[in-house]
Amino acid sequence: MEQATWRVRSIGLPTLNRYCKKCKQVAEFECSEMFRVNAQRKMLDVWLIYKCIECGCTWNAPILSRVRVSAAQDDDLAGYTENSPDLVANHAFDFQLLKRLGAEVNLPPYVIDGEALPPGENVLLLIENPLNLPLRIESVIRKGLGCSKRHFLNLVERKVVSCRDGIDLTKAKVGASIELVVLRQQGL
Repeated sequence: MEQATWRVRSIGLPTLNRYCKKCKQVAEFECSEMFRVNAQRKMLDVWLIYKCIECGCTWNAPILSRVRVSAAQDDDLAGYTENSPDLVANHAFDFQLLKRLGAEVNLPPYVIDGEALPPGENVLLLIENPLNLPLRIESVIRKGLGCSKRHFLNLVERKVVSCRDGIDLTKAKVGASIELVVLRQQGL
């Protein structure tokens, strides 16, 4: 059985929906890709700054709050002060933290990178989702194959596409990774 790997890659950072004090309604906020760092004596505060798309009003998402400077890792501290893109992405994709802060996270645009499935061969397909985006398996497969929902449901019903673990492909989420079996000989 041939093997293929698809990797889910984000094209941008997720946006947030939350109440804007200036617009006086729920508005969409985008990440400014900048941190605000404040140190008073031995205590440190770090925020990731978001801006309202409509009016430019800012919201500071707390990352570290009243933490001892000595407890912060030197690499992270340098990254916060230099607005490290990797550190920004790490916190911007922390969906649990953002939800806990009262923000509704919008899924960022994404693409599926990977090789095409070999024609006529049964394939063990590994889908990797390194950012753990909350995507349904169905949407990733449909985007990767470029097929309609009706065609996808037909493939699942005929067991042309199935999961080794027996997971329902129409309802489950991808998680960090998942292995699927694609029976190309039955017609994709």
